[in-house]
Amino acid sequence: MENDIGFLVRVNCMTYNQSSYIEDAMNGFCIQQTNFPFLCVIVDDASTDGEPEVIMKYLDDNFDRIIIELSTEDETDEYIRIFARHKENNNCFFCVLLLKYNHSSAKKAKLTNIEGLINPIKYIALCEGDDYWTDPLKLQKQVEFLDANEDYVLSFHDAKIVDADKNIIAESKIERYYTREMCRDWSEYELMCGYAPPTPTVIYRSDTYRKVLSERSKHSAKNIVNGDTVVASIIGKYGKAKFHDDIANSVCRVHSGGVWQNKSDLYKNQSHYNLYTFLQRIHKRNKYVNEHMNNTRFNIVKRIIRISIAEKEKRIFFKYYVILWMLMLKKFNMKTMYVVNRDIVHWIRLRNVK
Repeated sequence: MENDIGFLVRVNCMTYNQSSYIEDAMNGFCIQQTNFPFLCVIVDDASTDGEPEVIMKYLDDNFDRIIIELSTEDETDEYIRIFARHKENNNCFFCVLLLKYNHSSAKKAKLTNIEGLINPIKYIALCEGDDYWTDPLKLQKQVEFLDANEDYVLSFHDAKIVDADKNIIAESKIERYYTREMCRDWSEYELMCGYAPPTPTVIYRSDTYRKVLSERSKHSAKNIVNGDTVVASIIGKYGKAKFHDDIANSVCRVHSGGVWQNKSDLYKNQSHYNLYTFLQRIHKRNKYVNEHMNNTRFNIVKRIIRISIAEKEKRIFFKYYVILWMLMLKKFNMKTMYVVNRDIVHWIRLRNVK
């Protein structure tokens, strides 16, 4: 079905058991001041903490259900779907998808329930249910820039990191994970190498995203959990990224209910290894990206070996020790092999002393 209202931007908001935080995300959407209509797609993945009720109350208090060709409200065995328009911000529309069972556990895509229903959309923005926007001109500034600069495929800005009570952990997520110097435009090469902008700051072209989906479908993405990094990396094949220092920082929230925060360091490093192995397959024809991926994987494997020794995870140790040798045989000389094995022996001895 065609996009009769003329939505220029679709905001993807995935949420699960974030009843304490989702209202901040929805407020950030509703304060946006734009000269174009935008649609916020809020997908609740069968939350069990009362989040669907929070979302519905917010809709009832701030939105009017609308009757358009898209269909205002429908229900299937998979979901309940509701379309609504903000009572005061005429450019702000919500499409709420309340899934009836947890699609993540079932390894089922969530957005397929709206794909084809609101096409074409020119841009896609991101904000998860526990993050939120603070600048009312965020979308307007990013869209204006991308409209005027075809060689850029992605736009982003910085974000703060806060805890569950909004206490500031870091004023700049980019500076915390990279360096302050990275608060600038990013090249195609940097995107392809796996540099990922803060998720709630990103907006990219939907036609480029369709190319990303096509490219990703050619490769097995088993055990890949860092989906936003994959998207940003493949997008880098088609253009560069604009950094906006004229947009107030969005907010990334770290809390005990966060899926990633609750994972062990060993799990996180193994996930990163899988991610960069996957990206290396995607970019296998790019010599410089491949070299970067090899170096990155080498450093990750060393971290995994060190953690597995400390935690006495023998199976994981031997698996990644073999991978380490394979990487060294490809790239490094005998001196490097000696130094690395000396370090591993040292870590083992330290563990035995403890």
